[in-house]
Amino acid sequence: MVDDCQLCNAVRDATRPNGPSFHGNTPLAESPNFLVLPCIGPLLSGHVIVVSRDHYPSLASMGSDAISEYNQLVHEIVRKPDGWLEAEHGATNSDCAGSCVVHTHIHLIPTMAKFSEVLDGAYQQLYRGSSLELPSETVPYVFLRASLDEARVVLGEGLPSQLIRQAICGATGREDWDWRSVPRSHLIDETLKFWGEMT
Repeated sequence: MVDDCQLCNAVRDATRPNGPSFHGNTPLAESPNFLVLPCIGPLLSGHVIVVSRDHYPSLASMGSDAISEYNQLVHEIVRKPDGWLEAEHGATNSDCAGSCVVHTHIHLIPTMAKFSEVLDGAYQQLYRGSSLELPSETVPYVFLRASLDEARVVLGEGLPSQLIRQAICGATGREDWDWRSVPRSHLIDETLKFWGEMT
């Protein structure tokens, strides 16, 4: 754990013996290496992040066993895979790849699977296929996958902050991509309800 990491602090709060002090850190699902938490700046109701319990810069940096565990967790919690988008800014220790917080967190966003193609043609593609193939931990990347099916990975060197959010909002005519300047605390409550109804 890193003291000044926002997501390390969220994990600490989420795993307190008496429950989290902030309801936005309520675990919705978990596995040995991951917690599923409401996204603090959700694009819509139901938007969550899969966060590593320990401090790693990306899913790729966690190794193949953790990647398999992540895949299994997502397949277990997303019972109706149609429409879900998985999205990660895969940071390294020297390049944040557009991530605001350099700590493994993969977005799971309902109804947005169609945006898995939003970066096609704009960035160098590293991988596209039915399995989840991530680059080495020294290569920054962006990972997008639609409905637990086709994965896309593009090179993430020097990307602008929150590129995935910017691209999705740009494609839908929204200007509220910056989660820090557009708080959506009401959507956290709606997300908790959404996931309560899913289980």
